[in-house]
Amino acid sequence: MTYCLGWKSNDAIFMIGDSAVTLFATNVDRVPETGELTSFKEKQGLIDNSDSTYFIEEKALKVHDLYNSAVCFAGSVYLGQTIIDNLRSYLSFGSDPRKAFYSTIQNLSPFSSFGDDDVTLLFGFYENTKPVLLQVDIKNNEPIQEVGWLAQIGSISEYHQQLSERFINHFDKILSAVGNRTSRHIESVLVQLLGLIQSFGIYRYLPDEYVGGAFCGLTVTFSGIQWQPHILYVLHLPEPTTDALVITAVSVTNRTLTIVNNTTGHTKIITNPEPDEDIAAAERRADDAAKIMIANFDQGKFEYICFLNTSQHIVTVVEMCNQISHKLLFIDVETTVEGRIGIVWSPDLLNMVSHIPQQKMDPQHDLCIKWQPYREMSVDDLAYVRNNIFSMRET
Repeated sequence: MTYCLGWKSNDAIFMIGDSAVTLFATNVDRVPETGELTSFKEKQGLIDNSDSTYFIEEKALKVHDLYNSAVCFAGSVYLGQTIIDNLRSYLSFGSDPRKAFYSTIQNLSPFSSFGDDDVTLLFGFYENTKPVLLQVDIKNNEPIQEVGWLAQIGSISEYHQQLSERFINHFDKILSAVGNRTSRHIESVLVQLLGLIQSFGIYRYLPDEYVGGAFCGLTVTFSGIQWQPHILYVLHLPEPTTDALVITAVSVTNRTLTIVNNTTGHTKIITNPEPDEDIAAAERRADDAAKIMIANFDQGKFEYICFLNTSQHIVTVVEMCNQISHKLLFIDVETTVEGRIGIVWSPDLLNMVSHIPQQKMDPQHDLCIKWQPYREMSVDDLAYVRNNIFSMRET
């Protein structure tokens, strides 16, 4: 299965999905080979639980943008992709999004021809300056429904759905309180939401729920589609050490999900061939996206860094604006190991990522999300870091 959500605020539609693909292993010999871990240290490959043996791998882009609209799905990959391709065709002919979606679903019968008709879709678009979010469950032959606020689909637990709902309600209030909302405000909320959902896998083993890997997302506004920015995730202990850090960069460029993992040195490229695009063209598009992400990684250029504490459920998002220095930290891009980057932590950052304020303690959920806007490092502090960076690398 999967985990996708669609949230409709007054200013945008937020859409997020995981990257795990699950195959139930009826014939173990036919299961493909894979690496041991996802980009976030979850076990891949054959997994046994009390119900079944299945194969899970980080290899899918489940959120798609289509002509200023967006769609995601949970369930059958074949049927979901077929619906998206058909929807893309209707939209390319100039049909308005609502009519295109209804026509796509109505013309799917008979479902049995697909073999597996278990799929649920979310479709978001703007209609007369108003955001619209639609949901349809194909397997149960339910009518298309209009979502008033939030929809969560897939196999993730009710516990995690409640966490998402609770914090999305909080994010909604934050956006509503901003007098002159900009695309940057909307983007910052998307990044915090991604950080929240990505953190679920740190504290619960999501592959048991047929969910996992890197999450990615986008927003649909009246101005169009905005994919997530370049995000660097740092998984750390309360007292971080270089050896224990997991550093993973996640980006979507040219409809390609690119994941650069600092601990393995691997770059993962995930995309879907588009209609009328041959394999060579899809590979060129994916390679171009990967080159952009790798260049940004090597230069330490990230829009945001998301710190995920692996001991306490604390998510800290720091706005970086593609700078290598911030009042709280410095990104060391000249480490002695090629293809690696390091982080110089300030005492203020160490305190921030490792302590939940007492007034934020929740008896139901030990979880705190913190946000830090970009602030320049002082000239004196920057000079000190640059002059002492060699000794800092050894500590």
